[in-house]
This record gives sequence, C-alpha cells and structure tokens, in this order.
Amino acid sequence: PEQPRWLVMGDQGPVWAPVPAPLRGRPAIDERTVRRLCLLGLSLERAFGEPLDIEWAVDGRGEIVVLQARPITQQGAPSGRGEQIY
Repeated sequence: PEQPRWLVMGDQGPVWAPVPAPLRGRPAIDERTVRRLCLLGLSLERAFGEPLDIEWAVDGRGEIVVLQARPITQQGAPSGRGEQIY
C-alpha cells in the first residue's frame, strides 16, 4: 500500500512528505478544533442569515482561517432522521 502523505511547507514552497508514523491513524484535526469550527460555522450562518458553504484552513499557530464562504445553492434531500442536510 502507498504510504500516507501530507502537504508541508518546504524551503521553496509546499511539498508532499510522508506522514510521520506516530501521526498515522489519528484524526487530522482534534476535537477542540472541530468544536471551534462548528461554532464558527453557526456564527457565520447567523450573520449571513442562510446556510453557507465554508472553506477554511488551520494556520501554523492553530488559528482557523476562513478562506471563503458562500451561500449553498443546492440542498440535499432530508434523511428522515429529523436533521437538515445542506
């Protein structure tokens, strides 16, 4: 099987490198960051008054950076479990 890779900053820009063995199999982002992303998404949707497609990144200091946010133009079918799927 192919070795997992991730994009890291090299001396001359981004390069693909092997994921260090201790990090393989672990979630890409931790639970705290997931919670922060959820709160940020809800806050942005409240501010804009509609569901949004939000693109984001986490910088080298662990800060969430919103790259772009735009209204969702197509909605998926409801799953029947009481939640809304956008």
